[in-house]
Amino acid sequence: MKPIFVIERLQLLNILIEQEKTGSPDELSRRLGISRRHLFRLLEWMKDLGVDIWYDKANGTYVNKGEVMLKIEVKLEVKGKNEHSR
Repeated sequence: MKPIFVIERLQLLNILIEQEKTGSPDELSRRLGISRRHLFRLLEWMKDLGVDIWYDKANGTYVNKGEVMLKIEVKLEVKGKNEHSR
């Protein structure tokens, strides 16, 4: 899987968790265009970073119950050969 795709999925996952609009794991994996297994890997990675993510069965969504939040920013620049510094 291409790194930029993984970052995009992680950004969307993070937003949906913040908004508490993820839906069930099946719905969420379909929405993100990834397998359930990959979804659970992303969730575990976020938890490893200190994000307190739980599935709220009553509301059918993942929620962040802690104080740690992710801020995901990506800067991608394409430079010509003459623009590289040595």
